[in-house]
Formats: sequence, C-alpha cells, structure tokens
Amino acid sequence: MTTVGELCMPGWTFPLVKIDGVVEMKTLTEKLKTMKSRPVREDDIFLCTYPKSGTHWTWEILNMIVAGKAEYAKHWKNSAALERMTEEGMEELASPRIIQTHLLPSQMPEMLWERRCKVVYVQRNPKDCAVSYFCHMSQQVRKDNPTQQVTFTGSWDEFLSFFMDGSVPLGSIFHHTNAWKNVSSVHEGLDICYVQYEDMKQDCVAQIRRISEYLDRPHPEDIYQEIAEACSFENLKIASEKIKDQTYHNPWQEGSSGYFRKGQTGDWKNWFTVAQSEECDRKYELEMTKAAYSLVHEEFCKPNIVGQMAAKAEVFMQGGWTFPLVKIDGVVELKTVTESLKTMKSRPVREDDIFLCSYPKSGTHWTWEMLHMIVAGKAEYTKHWKNSTALERRTEEELEELASPRIIQTHLLPRQMPELLWERKCKVVYVQRNPKDCAVSYFCHMSQQVRKDNPTQQVTFTGSWDEFLSFFMDGSVPFGSIVDHVMEWENVSSLHKGFEICSVKYEDMKQDSVAQIRRMAEYLNRPLPEGKYQEIAEACSFKNLKNVCEKTKDQTYHNPWQEGSSGYFRKGQIDDWKNWFTVAQSEEFDRKYQLKMKKNPHCGCPV
Repeated sequence: MTTVGELCMPGWTFPLVKIDGVVEMKTLTEKLKTMKSRPVREDDIFLCTYPKSGTHWTWEILNMIVAGKAEYAKHWKNSAALERMTEEGMEELASPRIIQTHLLPSQMPEMLWERRCKVVYVQRNPKDCAVSYFCHMSQQVRKDNPTQQVTFTGSWDEFLSFFMDGSVPLGSIFHHTNAWKNVSSVHEGLDICYVQYEDMKQDCVAQIRRISEYLDRPHPEDIYQEIAEACSFENLKIASEKIKDQTYHNPWQEGSSGYFRKGQTGDWKNWFTVAQSEECDRKYELEMTKAAYSLVHEEFCKPNIVGQMAAKAEVFMQGGWTFPLVKIDGVVELKTVTESLKTMKSRPVREDDIFLCSYPKSGTHWTWEMLHMIVAGKAEYTKHWKNSTALERRTEEELEELASPRIIQTHLLPRQMPELLWERKCKVVYVQRNPKDCAVSYFCHMSQQVRKDNPTQQVTFTGSWDEFLSFFMDGSVPFGSIVDHVMEWENVSSLHKGFEICSVKYEDMKQDSVAQIRRMAEYLNRPLPEGKYQEIAEACSFKNLKNVCEKTKDQTYHNPWQEGSSGYFRKGQIDDWKNWFTVAQSEEFDRKYQLKMKKNPHCGCPV
C-alpha cells in the first residue's frame, strides 16, 4: 500500500510529498500509484539513474547503440521518462524502447523483474551530483512555470543539508545507489550493467563498447568512436537545443543552462568546504556499508579562482585594501610601520629580553600572556595588552620604559630584527599555526573588525574570502608569506650559529596547554611547580583570557573596536578552515605550500 505525506520544507517552491518514505514532487503522486502494474515489453531497455548523473548523455548513447549509427534520437529523453509519461504515451514508443527513470527498484514495474529486461545504471560522484542538482534546482526557470520561480530558493548550504539527509526529490543518493547495487540479491539472475560517469568522461569509447556488449549489440570500432564524438558535451548540447524536436522538452527561460551545465568531474571541489566534504564522506560511509561500492575521489579538477589570481602588491592595494600597503625589502607591510622599520636593525636590545615572534593570528596574545605568567611565577594577568610591547608598533622610547625582563612581541622576519638580538643571544619563542587556520582568522580580522578611531570607519579589507585567500597564498598581505615567515624563523640557527629558539605549535598548545607551558618555562630557565602550570593554563583559556582582556586590562594600548567586532579573540579553534576552504582551494593551497616547503624539508609548519 502506497502511503503519501505532505512535506513543508523551507526553500522549495514546488509542493513535495513523501511516498513510501521517499521525497518526490507532488506531480508524480498519481503515476506512482499505478507504477508497479505498468506493462513492460521484453525488449525494453531501462536507463536508471539518480538525477544529474549523466542521464541525457547515456540515453543518447543507448539510442545510437540500438540504431547502430551516430544519429541523434528525434525527441528528448523526456519522451521516454517512466515517471513523467502516461502509460498511453509510453505505449506509443516503438520497440525497443529505451526507458529512462530516476525511480528506486522498489518503485519499478513488477514486470521488469519477470521479463529480465536489460538495465543500465549510471552512477556519479555524489558530491558532483549535489552541485549539479543544486544548480539545476536553484538556477533554472521554465517558461511555462506560472510562478516564474526557481524550484529551490535557498542557499547552497541549505540544499546540501537536504541532499545529505535525502530530503530532495527522488530521495537519498546513497539509498538510491545502494538499492540499485543490491538488485541482483533481491532478483536473482537479473544482470545489470553498472556504468560510472567518471569512467565515461575518461574513456567514453571503452564504456560505449562495454554497454554495447551488454546489450548484445556489438559494433565495429569506428561506430563507437563516432558515437563518442556525437555525444561529446558540446555536440550533444547543440543538438539537443537546435536539432531535436522540442515536443517533450522543458522550455527554459533565456539565460538558463537547461539540462546541460558543465559536464565536468571534480567541480564539487569548488563548492564543498572541507568540513562539508568530510561530513559527506562520513554520511556516505555510514549509508553505504551494505554495498560494495567505493566513492570516486578523482584527482583531476578544474582550476578555480584561487589558483588563477596572482596579484602584485601594487595592484591589490587598489583592490580591497583600505589601508595603504607598501613593499619593504620584498615584504608587504602596512605603511604605518615604514618609519619604524627604517631604524629597526639598530634598535637597542637588553640581554634578558624575551622575544615572542609569530605570523599574525597564530595565537600571539595567548602565548604572550603565558610568557608573562611564567616570568612572574604566578597566574596573574599583566596590566596592559600585548600591544604595549609590539616591536614594530612602539617607539624606541616607549619600549625603553618597560621594566626588565621585557617580553617583546613581533610579527617581523628574522632579517628585519635588531642586530643586537643575535649578538646577545636573547630567548626567542616562535609560535606557528596551521596556515589554513591562519588564513581564515586573518581574513576575519581584516574584513570584520573596525576600530573606533578609524576615520574612514571601514574594515581593512573589503574584498571576498576568495580574493583574500589568493593574496594570502601569494604573500600579498601585511607581513608577507606565512611560508616564508615560518621558513626563515625555522632556519635561524643555521644563520646564527649557537642561537636556540623555542618553536611552539598552536595546535600542540590546544591539545595539551600544560605540557607546552612547562616546555617554555624550561627553555626560559624558569621552571615552576606543576600546580603553577595548571593554574596558568586555566587562566589563559580562551574564555578567561577574552573576558579579562576586554573587561579588566588597562586599555591604553588596546585597539578600541566598534561594538559588534570580536576584536582579537574570535573562536580560538583548530580546523575551522574546513568550514571556509573549498576542496579545490585546499588542494591548491597544499600544492603551493609543498612547492615552497621543498626548499626546507625540516620546517615544522603544520598543514
């Protein structure tokens, strides 16, 4: 017995229903009630797919294989869509019929199994399916649609959530694939030809040959070549739009791509964030454990905007940056530090100075507070913010006023530091963080924070995340390339013999703050009782430090942020980059990172 339930989900402009547990367009309700009793011919060929899996492409290939020549079918595949056409309309089709459907095996006509019809099942990487399905549902408007609305008005994130939950028309792709993969165990002796979309893209001729042999319709090799050529994406798109009879075609509004969008593999990498990709993999593994089917993780992908942008400092200063930037000795800097850097190398340094060096957004405030507590021997917060000891921001006179031992913070490179630092062999703690998390935190800081004393009342960077990431990877952000920064600091001992730095990873501090505090204390020759390390770790937790910095500390050297700005403290998490980077961006980042880091295999910067 068929059970039908109305669904009300935000974003969908077409009425949806749940039929026997599967989400469907309400327009299919009546046809599905009689679907199991539909007549089937012995020579029928069924093309079964989940939506956006290459259905049009394969349907055309099947028609040419049956015809034995590379000639396009007169009508669109919609003329043979099982769940869209009436029984009478299907009866008018000449044999052998190539019937296309997105239905599940449990919804198919019973006679299909009895007559052992030929079935070709095409599957595609679920992530590419999701992207293509979203674009189809959110960008296409049919001319005969009285509302003139797209089917789905929500965002990509909302659609993806529905998709992974199976709350889209035709239900879950995981359930769909699993069900069709298990057909032979339910209907013994039924032989299905499984075709992978990605395999057709890689070697279409081989897959056409395989389908032909399955259908017992082998052809000369040149016919396979001709069919492959005729069914190339460009040729098929042109033929479908300009040659075919449009009787059964959906008339799309001008500007809509219709059924043909890109025809690529790997485009999902430009849409899925890494976190979304991992969640999809997790869901996939959970759903697909019953089927001997492995997700295709193809290595090839379309280069996206991140890999194509390589802006120079002179160009990007006019493209998103509201503060003037300059290039000093090949490193991009805020123009405000120009004068300070002119005399930096000759700055005085005390023997007991402790330098905290880091690339921006690597946990500088956090570590600076820890170092102060280690030196003080107790878990008490300093009076001022770390900005009071910022080497490149404070004047020589201001730094001279600080009591010893000074804990001086800087984002400068080793070659920009005071010469006396190396002569006096001062203690240096270098903090590094996963560059991808740095990129995200840096972007949020530059694009979301506005200081009250900023006369323009603008954020520092007004561009998009994609634009910022391109600049970041190119080193075209204040303080330059994070990879260059890490490499130079990791190589200090080779340039300054006998100079020892304490290199600390942000992720290690998040995992075991006590252990890293102990390690820094021992490096500074200031060991403390174990209980003190615990107290310092607790005092310097993200929540406690954020609260005290904003409400307790003297604000003399603090940047007064506008209300609503998170200031220096945003999330304090690791792996938040997975919610920002698309897979393509992550891969491009890894490629550039590895390319640079080959020059320094001993560098410990984590990715």
